[in-house]
Amino acid sequence: MRTSLPFWLLLVAIVLVLVAAPLVGYGGFMDGLLYNAVAHNQAQGYGSLWQPYFAKYNMSYFHEQPPLTFFIESLFFRALGSGLWVERVYSFSTLVLGGLGIAAIWKTVHYRTPNALQYAWLPLLFWVVTPCIHWAYSNYMEENTMSIFVLAAVWCQAQIVYRNKSILIQILLQIVAALCLVLGSLCKGFPALFPLGLMGAAWLSGFVSLRKASINTLLLIVSVVFFYGIIYAILPAQNNISDYLNARVFNSIKNVSTEQGRFWLAQHILEQLIPVFVAVGALLIINKQKLHLNITTQKANFAFFLLLGLAGSMPLMVTREQRGFYLATAIPYFAIAFASIILPILIFLVSKINITTQKYLTIAAAIMVFGATVFVATKVGGYTREADKWSDFFVLQQILPRRADVKIANEMWDDWELQCGMMRIHGTNFDSDTTRPVPFRYYLLDKTLRLNAPDNYSPMDLHLQRYELYQLK
Repeated sequence: MRTSLPFWLLLVAIVLVLVAAPLVGYGGFMDGLLYNAVAHNQAQGYGSLWQPYFAKYNMSYFHEQPPLTFFIESLFFRALGSGLWVERVYSFSTLVLGGLGIAAIWKTVHYRTPNALQYAWLPLLFWVVTPCIHWAYSNYMEENTMSIFVLAAVWCQAQIVYRNKSILIQILLQIVAALCLVLGSLCKGFPALFPLGLMGAAWLSGFVSLRKASINTLLLIVSVVFFYGIIYAILPAQNNISDYLNARVFNSIKNVSTEQGRFWLAQHILEQLIPVFVAVGALLIINKQKLHLNITTQKANFAFFLLLGLAGSMPLMVTREQRGFYLATAIPYFAIAFASIILPILIFLVSKINITTQKYLTIAAAIMVFGATVFVATKVGGYTREADKWSDFFVLQQILPRRADVKIANEMWDDWELQCGMMRIHGTNFDSDTTRPVPFRYYLLDKTLRLNAPDNYSPMDLHLQRYELYQLK
């Protein structure tokens, strides 16, 4: 372990810079802010597992996504309180659990390699440096939670592929894997189900016979259908799942479009893995020119996890709505695949590090961790995006009553940073419906839109940067 210590420290430094630093600031991608608000509302008694709630005048029944992520995150709010640091702890916890899942799979795959676990920093490094990964964890994406369940399901099946387990143990592992896949799909939908094809990938890679792959796949599918049947028998769950399928899944397949085109994700995968390609290519060139090590033993592992990564990414192209962070659940398997193919080269190179060099590398890596920690400290309380808006949010928080109703102009309805941010930190409900007869006590305008407030409102002298708050005369 001492030999790999510098690399583990390097991994820690990179995680601090790429994930922790953005997390300690204010702001974030709209989807993540929305999810945090829904989870926090649930912890406050607004909404429930099968009827999540966003705001009084907007998605009071939130069925745009499956409900499990909100429920799990709400447990953190219930346990730790309403501080804005709670969702940061939750997101970072999912990163840690995801990393442990990757390390556990790596250990299973390479159980015949002496001290294999000490080299788990390599797939973890490939995983974290992939842009969509550190972006997803610093922006509170639902894929973070879903990945934990998917990794658990893959680990269960990896025990069957790589270890000589008894029939009874194989059955139990497949049942647990099925439960994990169902729970994963309740976090972010059908993309969690791609490990249903894991045994097929194991057969194509030469690890199991066609008979074993077929029997295990059938058992897994039957178990998944069984668990879905139990859940669907619950009426609130049935309504929630049906509404999600109709409003989100079927609509995204038929109607929602992206500027990039349906096959954009295929190109995006290659772009995301550029850092990995560079590192792997360099080591393969070194091996070919100087080391001449045999990597044949790792080709099956490479093929297996490459197929698994493709299974987790290529089917996403069936939908017309494509986002880069949708790949986050599949990236761990690409990371394991490429780390496996260069493992013999890495073991050889690390074994050549003498004690003195190892000492200096450890010191250098420790300095990097210290520097990264200082860097994170400088980001605490800062703004990751929309600084003028978030600065105003904290002023408005001091003025508006908690869970106040505030009227906004129609032109501001798509200001999701405003709606999600203020709902999360203060429970503020915004309404742009001009036909609603009851006058609201407060009216908010975006200064950049150059609109006028209704005559029955007078401005409040708050010196806000982006917005202007009015009060009913």
